[in-house]
Amino acid sequence: MTVPTERLPLPRALLGICHGAVDGFHHFRRAGFNRSRRARLAWHAGSKERAGFPVEAVVTVVLPDAYAANHGVAQMQIDVISRLHRFAAALGADKFDYFYPVPDLCGLLEGILGTVVDPAVVAALADLADVEEVLVAQPQQLHLVTGDAVGSLLHPEGLAPVPEDSSGSHGGIFIANPALDLRVESERREQVDNWMQQLGLDAGLIGMEALIDRIRATPSDGVPAR
Repeated sequence: MTVPTERLPLPRALLGICHGAVDGFHHFRRAGFNRSRRARLAWHAGSKERAGFPVEAVVTVVLPDAYAANHGVAQMQIDVISRLHRFAAALGADKFDYFYPVPDLCGLLEGILGTVVDPAVVAALADLADVEEVLVAQPQQLHLVTGDAVGSLLHPEGLAPVPEDSSGSHGGIFIANPALDLRVESERREQVDNWMQQLGLDAGLIGMEALIDRIRATPSDGVPAR
């Protein structure tokens, strides 16, 4: 089964964090060494520099080995790598300080979740794993890792550091709430809001909950429409 990746939420969300600051992008396509039980799709924006592309994403699907088919679990992983902060600081005379706006990060996380639960993606995964669609699990974890401290990467509007806090968080592992049905847009947003609030607290920032409330109350919040 072929999934038209260009219509999925993730590519739009990836372009959303670029803000038109990079030249061109390439749709998801096969990349690397693909085997019968392992496949990789890659997306990138901008031109490749020494450190890599400004923004790229890799989707990996791994099926259990045939001998373990009765006990193995198929896995799907989406890796998003953004180097926009580093690229902006390396532009020589044109360099500037780039910070990730919270609305864009909300849109990115929603795009990831929305893609994984998209009916076409679920159907394709079920077909690959030879199981019923109802057995395809919803996303369970988000791993977020940053080079610099999270607090130094987020746009400061609406946020303030906790006095004398020196947590210097570089991300973490965020667990999805199993009580939420991520196929429902409002519940996906609730999950993203919870993750963002946890991210802010771990980074020693106050104001994330109020900022999220303002974002959600504004129709043109920058989050890709469904």
